[in-house]
Amino acid sequence: MKTADKEWFKRLWVEMNDRQAAVWDRHIVPAIGAIRGRLIELVDLKPGERVLDVGTGTGAVAFDAARKVGADGRVAGIDTSPRMLKRAREKAAKSGLKSVEFRKMNSSSLDWPDESFDAVISCLGQPEAPWDVRPACAEWHRILVPGGRLAICTEAEDPFPAQFQEVFARYKVRTPSRKLAERRRLSSGVSREADRIPGARLLEDAGFVDVRRSVESFQVFIPARAQLELLLTWGLDYEEYSELAPSVRHRFRTEASEAIRPFETVKGVMNFASACKAGN
Repeated sequence: MKTADKEWFKRLWVEMNDRQAAVWDRHIVPAIGAIRGRLIELVDLKPGERVLDVGTGTGAVAFDAARKVGADGRVAGIDTSPRMLKRAREKAAKSGLKSVEFRKMNSSSLDWPDESFDAVISCLGQPEAPWDVRPACAEWHRILVPGGRLAICTEAEDPFPAQFQEVFARYKVRTPSRKLAERRRLSSGVSREADRIPGARLLEDAGFVDVRRSVESFQVFIPARAQLELLLTWGLDYEEYSELAPSVRHRFRTEASEAIRPFETVKGVMNFASACKAGN
């Protein structure tokens, strides 16, 4: 992809996550508590440790980590979404946890010196773009102390019902504006870039050792209205929905909600990976 297209996509990524901040905090954070718990278990945090939470969102995993490392530890959560970070900072102020901070930062270019952290964690906080994945892994390795640990989780499959996409296909804009046509082109390019990423050995290639992977399932409840709001603020779906006539939007939302409702309780299938940096 061209450099200009990559920069454009990064801006769209930030806009998308900004739009999702409220519904994410209200519905997804409580729904995935067991997933966060499993991630924290894998990284085995200890009092006094320094932890980096990548793609922190509204801070839920960072807060879990802060409680584990205690007052003598330190947790930094990073994200590129100002609205997500605003919510995280507001919750931090209310929580009384003094050991956690939040910064706006790209995960593939970290503003810390070598060996600044004892652990890196990330729950659904994958790098901002496909081309950031490899440099992000190298950065995570760089900022860990020898013997430092990594634990991440990503979705193993799309958690949202295929029935939504079937409804969406029937309402897809047939004569897109120039802006929407360009967004479709960009989305297609990003998908092709993602397909080129050789995910199997990225951690090993970055220098991590003792890499362990697992696929685990969790029962997750997300109300239909929340699923719909997430889907309609996600990437290209938002652009498509924005160009529907108001009367058509109403029919679409009604039909899409009914298609999603039987799937409010879903099986969340997650990829977990843990590893460490060679050393102590």
